[in-house]
Amino acid sequence: SNAFFVTAGSAQGQRDETVIPAWNGLMVAALARGSAVLGNQNYFVAAEQTEAFILTRCVTASDGIAAIHGALALYQVAGSVRWLAAAIELQDRIEREFWDEATVSYRMKERNQLPNALEIMNLLRLAAITDDDLFRARANAMLTAAIARADVDIAENPGVLCAIDQQL
Repeated sequence: SNAFFVTAGSAQGQRDETVIPAWNGLMVAALARGSAVLGNQNYFVAAEQTEAFILTRCVTASDGIAAIHGALALYQVAGSVRWLAAAIELQDRIEREFWDEATVSYRMKERNQLPNALEIMNLLRLAAITDDDLFRARANAMLTAAIARADVDIAENPGVLCAIDQQL
């Protein structure tokens, strides 16, 4: 197998082989893009195998958001509808299981801005690819809410800045 997995690390010298889907989704996107830039098919094969594995292990919103990011990168590099369908299916699941209307965001165990900013970018990419106004509307609502939050300094939040750039 050419799959490559990022694991949780270790505590007190003990090896922990827990695969973290969120970390691996980001790595899948990097491998997919790297394969296109460097012309290395092995990177793409590793990205596909890793994505197929982590798609079956997404249990949190962060896991799903990063896995969608990886699936969209695979789709954009190779044009395989398989990865677009996986991204849409997982987005629908995240929407059903984790959407919180009160906060205009997805419920996550960890509270940092990257997952929501990454999700805004995922939704904008899905909207651009599918021309689906529902994806676009959700992304716009989340971005507007992120910008309006009093505890977020936009200039110090690269994820939100990237989402604004992608929207523009």
